[in-house]
Amino acid sequence: MPSPARRFVFPTVAFLLIAAVGWWLTPRERVQRTAPSTPSEKLPTYFATDATLHSFDVAGRPESELSATRIDYYQGRDVWIMKQPRWRQVGPAEGTSGLWRGRADHGRMQGDQSHAHLSGNVVLRRRGGATPITVTTETLDLKPPESYAETADPVLIASPDWRMRGVGAHMWLDRQHLELLADVEGVYDEKTH
Repeated sequence: MPSPARRFVFPTVAFLLIAAVGWWLTPRERVQRTAPSTPSEKLPTYFATDATLHSFDVAGRPESELSATRIDYYQGRDVWIMKQPRWRQVGPAEGTSGLWRGRADHGRMQGDQSHAHLSGNVVLRRRGGATPITVTTETLDLKPPESYAETADPVLIASPDWRMRGVGAHMWLDRQHLELLADVEGVYDEKTH
């Protein structure tokens, strides 16, 4: 007759062996040893659709208005990314001094609105003033506080009476001064005078 200790040894060893095989066959979760993830800069911090941003001078008077079909704000880079941006100067002199309007397919603007980059079918228009003017180019860097814009791309400047083409331009919008930098050609329509 087997001893009482031996009667318990075989079932205990069998049980431990079955438990070990079961543990080995059971899928286990892997422990993640990476740092917790931070919010991705691929996703905007805020976004708005069909939105308008207003900018004011230090006295609280309106200066400009920027609208877009979609505006995404990325807080980490302090930048606004826009689809189909539309821009216009506003203020007390609107309609009297030939204020500018603009549009593009895409835009990027610093969070403090000091600099904007417009790209894709960029068009600026001045309707008031002595002569309406339209400026067309592919990209434009705009500094709204300084009323200054520039591009290195081909530019077409047109009015009802004349057209000028060139490569690259500097534009002081508040002074109505536009300067083409290279390869300039102009056409004046004598019939209108």
